[in-house]
Amino acid sequence: MGKDKFYTEHAPQMPYSSTREWTTLNQVNPKFSISINENWEWTPGIDIYVCGEIDCTIPKSTEWRKYKRIIPEIFESYYSDTLRFLQKNFLEDAEYFIQKDHKWYRLYAFTDNKSLSLSINNGLKYFNCQIEIEPGRKGRNTARKKYDSIAIETFKQAFQLTIEFCYDRDSFLILKDDYFNQITQLLEEEKPISGLILNADMHFNSIREQLQSRIKAIENRMISFDDEPNKRSELRGELNGLRYCVNILDKNR
Repeated sequence: MGKDKFYTEHAPQMPYSSTREWTTLNQVNPKFSISINENWEWTPGIDIYVCGEIDCTIPKSTEWRKYKRIIPEIFESYYSDTLRFLQKNFLEDAEYFIQKDHKWYRLYAFTDNKSLSLSINNGLKYFNCQIEIEPGRKGRNTARKKYDSIAIETFKQAFQLTIEFCYDRDSFLILKDDYFNQITQLLEEEKPISGLILNADMHFNSIREQLQSRIKAIENRMISFDDEPNKRSELRGELNGLRYCVNILDKNR
């Protein structure tokens, strides 16, 4: 991940605006970008964009948007929490709908107090996959009037396959076409899907090992080198953040 950049984007609520403030955590490199909602326990969401022409420059903050660089381990922790939360909170006993065209699908699930949306677009120039759970049932009346119903078994397989796809960020470019082909088989031909490679424990352990490795490296540096006070203070802050991430991972496993 040497070329990857990690940062937060915060949009404050502006005066006289009905739009709520929100914050996302982002990973970006020349091939793909990922955005996840900071408040994963309230509105867990992942937005994956794959394209070979992505601008990796972190934008400059303005009155309407605030950007702040973060260490990779912070993003890793939030991303892992988001995936596990999504995986455990599929909307059962809901109404399920589908929109579709040649290269994209949009799936919706509604209960009386939550909604789940899944959007997959495999265009000529880019690939985009979005999954999100939100409070409320906004859009349900429109779905009832305009969209086709879909069986829970079909929706759930598409949901699980998407979670599986999201687990392996290093293979987005390799897996995206297989993933979309399997989604197409499932939604168009109602054929069983074999699934991608998913090992949640391996993903968890990999993140935890990266965090622990960085913690050890910082501890060794603080023992072995006499850095300037400002640098040592920066390292202590990073160390506290990494230890916090490990605690959060262990608690939510």
